[in-house]
Amino acid sequence: CAALREVVHAALAEAETPLEKLSAFDFYSCFPVAVEMACEMLGLDEEDRAASR
Repeated sequence: CAALREVVHAALAEAETPLEKLSAFDFYSCFPVAVEMACEMLGLDEEDRAASR
């Protein structure tokens, strides 16, 4: 999703923090597809609860 990608990249740029520096992610949506899209866009394995970057 282009809008999700833009928002994530804008937030990371504003925080001056590259994605690789983040060690935890917390996604919530009442619609599972939004979480799936976020994980896919960020290259995260949504099934791997212990994964770290």
